[in-house]
Formats: sequence, C-alpha cells, structure tokens
Amino acid sequence: MVIDNEFETDVDYMDSNKEELYIRGKNLDDMIRSMDLIETIFHTLLKKKPDYNEKKILNAVLVSFHAGFDICPPTTMAARFSASTGADIAMALAAGYCSGGPYHVGAVKKSMEYYKMIAEENPNDLKQYVEDSIEEKLDNNLKIYGFGHPQFRKDPRPATLRGFAKELDYNTPYLEIYDIAKNKLEKEREIYPNVDGINAALLLSLGFNPEHGTALFLFSRTIGMIAHISEEMERKPFDVWYKTMGKIRYHKGED
Repeated sequence: MVIDNEFETDVDYMDSNKEELYIRGKNLDDMIRSMDLIETIFHTLLKKKPDYNEKKILNAVLVSFHAGFDICPPTTMAARFSASTGADIAMALAAGYCSGGPYHVGAVKKSMEYYKMIAEENPNDLKQYVEDSIEEKLDNNLKIYGFGHPQFRKDPRPATLRGFAKELDYNTPYLEIYDIAKNKLEKEREIYPNVDGINAALLLSLGFNPEHGTALFLFSRTIGMIAHISEEMERKPFDVWYKTMGKIRYHKGED
C-alpha cells in the first residue's frame, strides 16, 4: 500500500524505493560514518558545518549544562521523585523536562532574547547602551536573567567557559554584550553571572536562536537526569522522598 503524504518538511525524509534516509539532504548512512554528534546538531538545526572553534564551544556549553548540584535542580528532583514511584524512565524524564521554566533551564532562553534585542538595536555606543539597560532593570527591580545563583555566590562555570573562548580566540558581539553586563553588575552590585548568562552569549554566537537555548539545555541535562533516574530505580520506593521530605519535616518541627 502506498500512502500519499502531502506533509512537507525540509528536516528529513525517507526514500522508500531506495530504502534510504536523509537529514537536510544528507544520507544518514554517510552521516553515521563521517559525522559526530556535535556536527549533527549543527547540520540538523542550523544547516551548516561547524568549524573547529564552533565544535569546541558547543561541546563545552553542553558539558557545562549536563549535571551538577546533587538533587537540588528541579529537573533532577522531579525526575527522581517520579522514578521513586516506580514510573518508567520515559515518565521520569518527562517529569524532569516539565520542571524547566524561566527560572530554571528556561533562563538561558530569556538571556538570549535580551542579548539578541540589544544586538538588533545596534547602538552607536554599545557599552553605554548596555549599562543604561542594566541600570533601568535594577531601578525597576526587574530580573536580569543569566545573573545570580541560588546556591553560589559565584557560579564557577562562567569563568571557565569565558576563559575557554578566549583561549580559542573566539570573540563575537554577543560576548561583548555579556562582558559589559557582567562587569557592570559585578562592579556595582556584586552580582555574578551564572551558566545561563555566558551560554546565552555563546549559543547566539554559534547561530542558535532563543528557542534552541532551552531545548539544548534539556538535551544536555538529559544525561544527568538519566544517571539520577537510574540510581533512584536501584533504591527502595520513595527513597528520595523520605530522605528529603523527612528532613524538611524535622527542621520545621525544630523551628
């Protein structure tokens, strides 16, 4: 039976006569033999082949996002709580994904939108424009996504990522915007960047758009979630619940 499919997409397609698969016009069998995952991300999302620096930068961004902080992040906690009930791994991952909002995981999208807006304004005096924008947000008690952290005074990842970009001599207008905002907030308010702040600039520099930001964060964080889910599945049911909620009840009783 032949199905007449009128749906059109430029992403991928199947040639049923040749029994071949194509991604953005490239034969998938050839990609399996010749491309790594970072190159595949660029090819599929951006329709381009990355150069050496672009590959290294995206790899660093994804590694920086993938795990950390014990069970504190909502993506980790929600996934583990779900797994502790006996839910399968797909359900536990879905719980973790659903916990990503603008204050966790989704903050990178907000930060990318902010940097992109500034770049599109293309001000004559970029430094003054960014500093005035930051000052206005502070005066109106507006959140500056990509700065500040609930656990750290100084998130260690931004300095490592920015230093790595400098080692590669990788400089872009988005990184310039990030540097100006960082210097302004550190000098005047002792507010330091978090991983979303630096990675927003790096992802925009690579050509990704704000919608890609949250998705790539979750794509990377999936590795950490799988590890946490697998660990939780090896323990007694509700193990993470008893060990966290029990402590909360105990401390509340002491108060």
